[in-house]
Amino acid sequence: MLSFMHNLFAVKLPQKNNELKDANNNHRIQTQQEKEMLKNIAKNAGVNSINKNIDAQLAAISEIRELMSSKVALVTLYEAASVIINLCQNGSPQIMEAIFPVLKQFIQSSDTVLILLIINGIFYAIKKPEFILLVIDRNIVKHLVHLSKHPDKDVKMTAFVITAQIFEGDYMKSAIRYGIIKVLPSFLEAINIILKIVSNGTRDDIHALIQANVLPFLCSLLKCDDSILVENVLIILNDILQKSGKMSSDVCKIIKNSGEVEVLTKLISISQSLKMKSTTLYEAISE
Repeated sequence: MLSFMHNLFAVKLPQKNNELKDANNNHRIQTQQEKEMLKNIAKNAGVNSINKNIDAQLAAISEIRELMSSKVALVTLYEAASVIINLCQNGSPQIMEAIFPVLKQFIQSSDTVLILLIINGIFYAIKKPEFILLVIDRNIVKHLVHLSKHPDKDVKMTAFVITAQIFEGDYMKSAIRYGIIKVLPSFLEAINIILKIVSNGTRDDIHALIQANVLPFLCSLLKCDDSILVENVLIILNDILQKSGKMSSDVCKIIKNSGEVEVLTKLISISQSLKMKSTTLYEAISE
């Protein structure tokens, strides 16, 4: 999984011939003015500097937003996105808050390379759970889910893995502490997102989800009072088990070790509406 993610997030800029097609299929050559603006942006952002100046970084973000609203060469946007990645890796909370609208706009691009660059920035930003509220909102999560069905394999898998990362077990606990529930108003919405991924995912997608350590988090939600939430969790766990193939024994082991098997037996005995799904899962892990 680690090597997979390393390769996946090692996004490289295309060869810079300064003549690339923009979203309107027009050839655009990077102008000298764009080059100078990018040079100033990189300087303000402190890309190659140890000492970071927040005011200068905020100015760089404003300049990038100005670029995005202008008709510029795609390669110019690629380089601007690379600066955003650098800021996501090294930025302060104030910088993350300023970057959010840029991430939100860039992720809606129709250009595959630009999408990958920006998702890369989001990935680096959420490595610090306290930043999750600053760079993730419901619209960005919905875009990530949408991109997990993208025809480009790299975009699809990158979006899939980063969505799974957001809902990873221990990571999720930290994210909750730093306010993700203010962003995703209930666990139900988070579970609905995972449900979509599991329902539409291939076996490789399911394996990636298992390796992202989402199962313990899902099992912990079986104790919730919300019957709709619990039902969706049971659907997800059963689907993962059915689609896991050679990893099915690992899935059973994780569920057993979660400490929630007793909860399953209670659900079977006290809830008629959840009985069938609970029984199916319980019997599968007991074989």
